[in-house]
Amino acid sequence: MAAPLYEYVVVIGAGLSGLYAAWEIQKAGLTCVVLESKDQVGGKALSVASKTGNVEFGPAWINLTNQTYVAALVKKFNIEVIDQYLEGDLVLDFGGKYKRVKAEDLYKLSKDLGIDIDSLTLEEFVRTLNPSEMTLEHLNIHTRGIWGLEASEMSALFFFYFCKNNGGLKRLKSQGKDGMLHLRIRQGTQVFATGITAQLSKDSVVLRSPVTKIEQSSDNAVVITSSRAFECQQVILSTQPPLYNRIVFEPPLPTGKAELARLTKLGNFSKTIVVYEHPWWRNAGLSGIVQSAMGPAFAMLDTCNVMDHHHSLTCFIDGEPGIAWSKKSKNDREREVLDQIEASLGAHARSEDPIQILEYQWIHDEWSQGANGAVMPPGLMTKHGAALDEPFGRIHFVGAEIANSHMGSMEGALRSGEKGAQAVIQNLQNEINSRGDCEIMSTKRS
Repeated sequence: MAAPLYEYVVVIGAGLSGLYAAWEIQKAGLTCVVLESKDQVGGKALSVASKTGNVEFGPAWINLTNQTYVAALVKKFNIEVIDQYLEGDLVLDFGGKYKRVKAEDLYKLSKDLGIDIDSLTLEEFVRTLNPSEMTLEHLNIHTRGIWGLEASEMSALFFFYFCKNNGGLKRLKSQGKDGMLHLRIRQGTQVFATGITAQLSKDSVVLRSPVTKIEQSSDNAVVITSSRAFECQQVILSTQPPLYNRIVFEPPLPTGKAELARLTKLGNFSKTIVVYEHPWWRNAGLSGIVQSAMGPAFAMLDTCNVMDHHHSLTCFIDGEPGIAWSKKSKNDREREVLDQIEASLGAHARSEDPIQILEYQWIHDEWSQGANGAVMPPGLMTKHGAALDEPFGRIHFVGAEIANSHMGSMEGALRSGEKGAQAVIQNLQNEINSRGDCEIMSTKRS
């Protein structure tokens, strides 16, 4: 292996957190390289061109009111937004039967809990409230939608913390102007990543470079990939905690970090996007919004873009039903989705042949191994939750699931990236001042 290249900072991961951190670091006059395992930037912000317009396999929705970092990028990069279509009735699964209902607030949670909720799974906690089976079914709809997991697989405390961190469950599931599902991006959300990458100095992002080891000492750190090594003063690690196990740390991670890497869990998350010539459900007075406990899709949403004459339904196939569905043949998977569209939205679907069906299963993505944020099981948050964003020597940890607000979203990813960059810049300034240097000097790559 060639001699290590030198950078002030090495960022691992070219998702939104890592790229935003690199941008902040370079604006401070420091050299920085971003190492990315995949062959493209964006992480889970994955936009793909269909026959008629862009579709999203990762995060797809934003708002411009409380997501101020996202709003700033929308303005800077001249990004066009699309309002989520809400007109017409939605369709809900009531005990195995689909019914049209008027849109209303379905998301209410009890307060004043009075028990140690980190000792219980979310399902166990909700059962203490004597819920109906329908309530439990719709609880799993929420958890599948956010994490691709069942309510029985996460701590109740983690669930409520996540909701509070994002302004409540109502905001998480809302299509209103302050909600998480208000607007979509015409160019695709990956435009945030490509836009930030274009702001970085030339050759700052190195693709197809999975990191295998991080060594650190009192003097520096060395980040090693399969083909080269990078010497640096600070490291920013922008990947989900369960994936820390793919990297050898020397010295090893402290107990809290190691337990987070070992015990947090990534869910099963898949999307099937069905593209049509016309939005026939709108003509039938339907919004395209479906919620179902039967599956295979727990939810559907209208994801049309009339500017590009793109008409589609996005079907979310997550959690345990999604695991069973993913094991079937491609033809069977598509047939089950089309059958569910007909069952939920009506016989109109029979006369409307799709012009394209696109699918992505994140659980089969080599460098993601699941999607959305990692979930904590009972007991982990109380014992080691504080270690989530704690630095380890010269290594700083960022990501959407580490964000202090807007956890699990693109907004949270950007905010976490900025926070990590600020810590790195301050540490470097302190080191330089302690050596008596007058200013931060940029260092050319070897």
